[in-house]
Amino acid sequence: MIAITACAAALAAVTVGLLLRSEYEKKHFVTDQYEIESPKLPDGAAFRCVFLSDLHDNVYGTDNEPLVAAIRTFKPDAVLIGGDMMVCKGKGDLTVTVSLLEKFQPVIHRLRLSTLP
Repeated sequence: MIAITACAAALAAVTVGLLLRSEYEKKHFVTDQYEIESPKLPDGAAFRCVFLSDLHDNVYGTDNEPLVAAIRTFKPDAVLIGGDMMVCKGKGDLTVTVSLLEKFQPVIHRLRLSTLP
């Protein structure tokens, strides 16, 4: 009986820990930087991109401003979207995602102009 109680307590503690971590991740984003070199690029060429993934409709701060500020500080040439920007679960609401993407119109516009003949 003591072993079952100890196992149940341990399971409850792990469950609470995972729930707390999940709530933390909903309010904090992570940035990582990688430098990738390629012989296919001309010497001295640099291309800076931001890769957004797994935001799941979360809003960081007021209107995602901390996230937008972090991205703008990096001065990307492109903002790439990897997936899981939203969690539909039947609602299909794109408001948060569209609002975030609209903040990068200058980057999108600059890329579009640079690819025109």
